[in-house]
Amino acid sequence: MLQKMLDVVFKYSKKYRFRFNQEKSNIMIFGRKGKDKFYLGDTELEIVEFYKYLGLVLDKKFTWKAHKTKILEKARRRMRSLCGLGLKEGVSARAMLRGWQVLVRPILEYGVEIWGEKNWKEGETLQLEMGRRVLGVSKMTTHEVVQGELGLGKVSSRRIELRIRFWYKIINMKKDRLVYKICKQRREEFIEGKMKDKNNWCYWTWKFLKDIHLEHVWMSQNMEPGRNFNKLVKNLLQKRDEDEWREQMKKKSKLRTYIKLKSKLVLEKYVIESDREKRRQLTMIRGGTNKLRIETGRWARE
Repeated sequence: MLQKMLDVVFKYSKKYRFRFNQEKSNIMIFGRKGKDKFYLGDTELEIVEFYKYLGLVLDKKFTWKAHKTKILEKARRRMRSLCGLGLKEGVSARAMLRGWQVLVRPILEYGVEIWGEKNWKEGETLQLEMGRRVLGVSKMTTHEVVQGELGLGKVSSRRIELRIRFWYKIINMKKDRLVYKICKQRREEFIEGKMKDKNNWCYWTWKFLKDIHLEHVWMSQNMEPGRNFNKLVKNLLQKRDEDEWREQMKKKSKLRTYIKLKSKLVLEKYVIESDREKRRQLTMIRGGTNKLRIETGRWARE
């Protein structure tokens, strides 16, 4: 069947006198690999394990590992360039944080509406690395302090937010749109399967909504009049991140003082008002990684 379709396409190209880019013309087989060969005209097409389509690196099992590796490397290069510029030119912390939001984070978020349910520790680690560079602190400073001083939510929560916003956009489209029809059909299949099929895109959308107590919106596909759905989702995810951040701090005795100083996950004023050295010293004192006796004595178990 596929070969017949390729023959039709090739005849069409001959009729209207255009050529295909042979380097970008490949075959990817999803499922069990056969021994068949495929041709576009006289050229045999290569059967590949990965294929880049509209910026997304697809693999035959939809693990998204190759795609995440690609965007992580690209985001890390841009993050280091941004931080290098900050150190060399004296760019403010506010500008560096804004640079993260508009120059680096979008790279990590490309296509997350499709693959965002996957666990991705490396994405969280990159954000923390950026945070440490902004504050000028070492790895001895805990994740919770970096997150708290900069008011950083989780990268995973941002992916969930984008996915839910995309779903809400789809269900409010005109009913003759193809993407609306596909989403509707997948929803019906998901419900018929007793809402257990994790390979169905609707499963994770439903689960994320359920986790932030908005399952009723999924079921009714309607929002209460006068309420901003996207803003509501953002606020609920921020609250969840803040609650989890507080719980993590309680587990670390090192943060017994910090937890008294910090109760909300918001950006501290001193971060944007002080120079790099002052930011570093204040963060270390507040976060318990300073060289005061109360801290160094703990290292020596005094």
